[in-house]
Amino acid sequence: MNTVRLENNYGIKAMQMNLNREAEFRFRKLIEKDPSDWAARNNLGVCLEKQGRYEEALAQYEAALEIIKTNRGVEVNKRRVTEILEKND
Repeated sequence: MNTVRLENNYGIKAMQMNLNREAEFRFRKLIEKDPSDWAARNNLGVCLEKQGRYEEALAQYEAALEIIKTNRGVEVNKRRVTEILEKND
């Protein structure tokens, strides 16, 4: 298994165990290595959203969509966070 996939899997597993800081570290590490990794940006967005950091999550979803253009999962995540932010205004 390549290191990118392994790092992503560690991040996902950490997030599932509510180890959100560890997950955030893993996803940021992936993005640092490859800023065009839209999946890592989406996963980081989910992680930030779990921590209530909605503005940061939205920025990651938007960055992911800049790279991939269309992805149903990322679009759903972006829409959900946008709705949360609108309710909080």
